[in-house]
This record gives sequence, C-alpha cells and structure tokens, in this order.
Amino acid sequence: HKQDWGVELEIIAPPGWRVATGMEPTGPLAYRATDYEEFIDCPLQAGNFALAEFDVDGVRYEIVYEGATAFDPQYLAAPLEAVVTTVSDLWGKPPLSRYVFMYLETDAGFLNGLEHRNSTIITGPVTDPQLLSGLIGMSMHEFFHLWNVKRLRPVGFGPFDYTKEAHTTALWVAEGLTEYYTDLLMMRAGFHSAETYLAGVANYVQQLENMPGRHNMSIEEASWTTWHFGDDRWNGALNYYVKGYLVGVALDLELRGRSDNQVTLDDVMRAMWDAYGATGIAYDPKDVCQMAEKLLGEDLEEFWSRYLRGKEDFDWDRLLAHAGLELRVRDAVAILQVVPKPVEGGLRLENVVAGGAAQEAGLQIGDVLVAVGDRRATTALLADLRGYHKPGDEVEVTYFRRDRLFRCPVKLGKQAHYTIVPDPKATPAQFALRADWLAPLFARADTVAPRA
Repeated sequence: HKQDWGVELEIIAPPGWRVATGMEPTGPLAYRATDYEEFIDCPLQAGNFALAEFDVDGVRYEIVYEGATAFDPQYLAAPLEAVVTTVSDLWGKPPLSRYVFMYLETDAGFLNGLEHRNSTIITGPVTDPQLLSGLIGMSMHEFFHLWNVKRLRPVGFGPFDYTKEAHTTALWVAEGLTEYYTDLLMMRAGFHSAETYLAGVANYVQQLENMPGRHNMSIEEASWTTWHFGDDRWNGALNYYVKGYLVGVALDLELRGRSDNQVTLDDVMRAMWDAYGATGIAYDPKDVCQMAEKLLGEDLEEFWSRYLRGKEDFDWDRLLAHAGLELRVRDAVAILQVVPKPVEGGLRLENVVAGGAAQEAGLQIGDVLVAVGDRRATTALLADLRGYHKPGDEVEVTYFRRDRLFRCPVKLGKQAHYTIVPDPKATPAQFALRADWLAPLFARADTVAPRA
C-alpha cells in the first residue's frame, strides 16, 4: 500500500535558513520517514528561527522559537530539562534519540499545543512572561503524549484512515489522564507546591460542577461523541479533559487507599506501557480497567460503573479521605448562569445554563442583556456580582429579544468555590499516603523560573 512506502524529503531553502523537524536527517536539509503515517506526523519548520539544545540521558532536545519578539529559547532549556526528567522518571527513558519543542509566536491571545510522534508545536503568545507557567505546563502535557497517545494508543488511533473519524471511548485515558498528570508532574518537578496543586484539583471540581452535561452523558460517551457534540454542546456535552482529570485523581486515590499505598496510577500507566505501548499493540479501553484490577488484586466495577460508564458525581468525601483531605466550600457567590458575549448595546447570551437561574427566569440564547438591577450589564459585572448581590437574591434583569425590550425577575444562582484542606484527624496511614502522593522530585517552589 502506498501509505506503507518510505518517504524521503529534500528541502531547497534560501542561504542561511535552518530546518527543524522530528524526521530522521539523512544529509543537509534531507530527511526520511519510514512511512506516510510518520511523515505527516513530523511537522517541519524552515527559516531563520532561534534554536537552543540540551541533552538528558542520551536524548537530544531541540527548542525552536519563531516570532516577532526577540526571545532566546535558551531561557526555556532549564525548565524543559525539568519537564523531560520528571516525565521520564514516570515512564522510563524516551523511546527516541531526538525530540523537538517548537514554539511559534502568534497573536491568537491564548496558548495552543499539539502532540506529534517526535515533537510538539505550541502556538500563541509564547514569550509572554505572564503565561510562562502555562507554557511549561502545556509543554509537559504534550511531552507526556510522547508515550500516552503517540505510542500507548487505543484501538483506532493509528494507523489512521484519514477519510473517517477516529472514534474511541478512551479519551479519558488519552487526554484526561494526560491532563491529570500534567498538574501532578508540574508539582513533582517543583514548579508548583502541593498547596497550589490541590487548589488546582479544587478548581477542576468546580469546573465539572458547572457542566450540566455531566448528568447527560458518561465520560465514555463524551469521548465517543467528540466528533459531533450536537446542537447544544454547552448543556448537553461533557468535557472529557476536565472529568478525565478528575477520574485520574479519583482512581489514583482509590488505588492507593485500597492497597495501603502499594499500588498507584503510576503503576497502572507503566504496566500499560510495557504491555501495549512498548510492544506497539493498540489497547482496548477495557484493558486499562483490567490492568488496574490486576495490579490491585480487587474488583473495581463499582468505580467504573459510577464514574466511567455512569453519570454520578464523585464522592469526594470518601475519595479524599484516603489521603486525609477534605473538600470544603471556601465561599459561594451569586451568579446569573449564562455565557455572555459583548455586542453593541449590551451582552448577547451565547448560552443559558440548563436548570440555572437565567433559564428558570425565561431568558434564552440570543437575548441581549441591558441591565442587571440598576446597573448596566457588563462582563465584569456578571463575572463578579458579589459586591451587589448574594445567592438567592431576586433581581430585575432588563433585556432585548428581537428588538423588543423586556424585564423579568431572576432568582440568582450560587457558584461555590472549593478548597482542599488537610483533615486534622487524619491517621498516620492517611498522612503517609498523602505525603507519597504529593511528594516532589525537586525542591518545591511556586515559580517556573529556570533552575541554575
């Protein structure tokens, strides 16, 4: 088949130009891929980009930067060395000899990344110092994909039929668990403290709570339907990154708690790598569940039926108790429960949360808010009503619908903000489990400044 043919590429470039790609070099500006699948999974950049390099355990890492801002990619070498060291500590030595981090500065206003077999491309405001933590976190996420997704892959994720969608119920593993490990490994690498990490977990709990779709579909269904969410993705769909992250938290704690901290999610991921990733065998999603049960030596059907195939909310009281932790409400603020977009004359409702305050009052997508109470409707006001109202307050909302002015009373909803704190009555076993789960590989610091 033509897709199995080897590919050779020679680039004719202006004098002084350089080329960056994960493909194997065979000469000056000449490269080779074993087949079409590898060829199209090795993006290429050519030009006068800035380049830095470092080595870890015999693997060469290249850092490529292209953009209008003067930026030395060497600045990223020390943080990225911590990234690759920490991820490799989990998986083992990377299964390649060279890897390329490509950073392309754009005016998108946000960071975006995509994993490839031997490289990653991250675009957006990559030189913004305010986004450095996010940049390193995204680099961690994409590098983790070197194992999870690019080699440890579910059935249907390669070789691809590029004329069809690639359906799977395993995106909770491919993306959700990668998202879980991104934050966990950022802490292990010393970029975040344990307190910051737990604050992030609490934030994900809040994000999931804000998704009405969590009661409409399971995470396996969300994975399968990612190609076609339907007309109401705000209310009907579920974000498998967010719930998958929390499945990772819950499963890791469940394994640790039921095994006296002798079995962890790390063990499951490494065992899956040995059985499937390292051997090139695609796994069935149920293989992950069976591997976890095999290592634990116990049945986990209740967990899978509630949190993978089911639509239940997580029992955080029980799950966090394994580590001697408690989920508490830090505060609760008033919320209208809409997604607004600024337009001339007010805020157009892009979404009205199912079962929320605005929907209960009769507001609809397309309505243009003019005022909330006696104040002009702005995104800043809707984002922070706490200075004027509390949950449960009734307030008059003024809005246009098809150029007609309406008013209606709205009973404001509640947005809970959570925090995760130690249980003062935690047992020595719970404390030891927590200490191991949150143990760093490096000295902790709430900074991503390059290491000396």
